[in-house]
Amino acid sequence: MSSRPPGRSVRACGLGLALLALVPTRALSPSLVLAQNWEELSPDQRSRAMENYERFQRMPRQSQRQVERRWQDFRQMHPSEQDRIRRNFDTYRNMSPDQREDFADRYRRYQEGR
Repeated sequence: MSSRPPGRSVRACGLGLALLALVPTRALSPSLVLAQNWEELSPDQRSRAMENYERFQRMPRQSQRQVERRWQDFRQMHPSEQDRIRRNFDTYRNMSPDQREDFADRYRRYQEGR
């Protein structure tokens, strides 16, 4: 993979990096430091960012707007709240498939009870 993103749109919207920022790796947790630009990312991070960006491009426009709104909401949160969300997501990522299924079932029941 090239050391440069394949198109200006990757850097312009920054969405691939934005999605990457929401998904900390074990190596970066708990003191996650976000890259400021493409050149600061490791090859693995670049690959993940491109995968996220390509996934985003395949989404329906309405779903893209929802991701963009959620990203803006996240960016406006206090840093401690952002850290809490990152820790929770890291915990979720480390769950086994059975634990994730159990979590999804409990969350679904919670949502139905609201």
